[in-house]
Amino acid sequence: MISPDIVENIGIVAEISDRVSSYYGVGGSLHSFLSKEVDEINIGKVKLKDIKLDFGIIDPQGEINGLLGLDLLMKLGAILDLKRLVLTVDG
Repeated sequence: MISPDIVENIGIVAEISDRVSSYYGVGGSLHSFLSKEVDEINIGKVKLKDIKLDFGIIDPQGEINGLLGLDLLMKLGAILDLKRLVLTVDG
């Protein structure tokens, strides 16, 4: 999930063909998000093409701009070192 505010300047905006869904957050509040196919994303040296991403408000205070889901981390072959708090993506 990525905050829509941080991707607007690179041309990722809501379109009529995008899907809008909802989820319940911590505390039971209802939130909406947009699911969209994007041509390509680059994380480290890894490129993922034609991938579906979700865009929505994660943190109303604006301190958190995105969350990486397990599905994306697996596609990237990411290694998460929780002891050192390091995410490694091999290209």
